[in-house]
Amino acid sequence: MGKVTAIIWIMAAPFFMGVFVMGVVLMPQLAQSEMEYITYAAILGAIVSIPASYGIAYKLMHLFDKAH
Repeated sequence: MGKVTAIIWIMAAPFFMGVFVMGVVLMPQLAQSEMEYITYAAILGAIVSIPASYGIAYKLMHLFDKAH
């Protein structure tokens, strides 16, 4: 399942990073230190995407298991 998780992370990480960076860019309160917060937002997006990728991989691996 590790390979599937890694492949999904490759696709999910840029999505989460982009969402978090857009959140920083769209908040006028953060304009003064925007470059610093953009870096933090991108790193946080990459970290948050790890458990999300694992959850998606788990669901995909068990998609065709027998129903109850």
